[in-house]
Amino acid sequence: MSKGLARAERLRQLEKKYLYGAFNDEEMAAAMGVESRITIYKDRQLLLKNGVPFVETERGRWKIDRQKYVSELRVNA
Repeated sequence: MSKGLARAERLRQLEKKYLYGAFNDEEMAAAMGVESRITIYKDRQLLLKNGVPFVETERGRWKIDRQKYVSELRVNA
């Protein structure tokens, strides 16, 4: 699996997890099997840049603001 494809899949998984709960970067890294919390931080920043509305629930714990979230509809041709 290419690095770009692996990251794209990880971003989709992160988006799903953040929809249903709040996580700090260390917790999410453990849940995703990623060695560094910095990777999760960078991925969350990329999602934020691409319009995913994050909200900090407690100091350092993040989730997606479901009231502002518009999900993508993926259709296979």
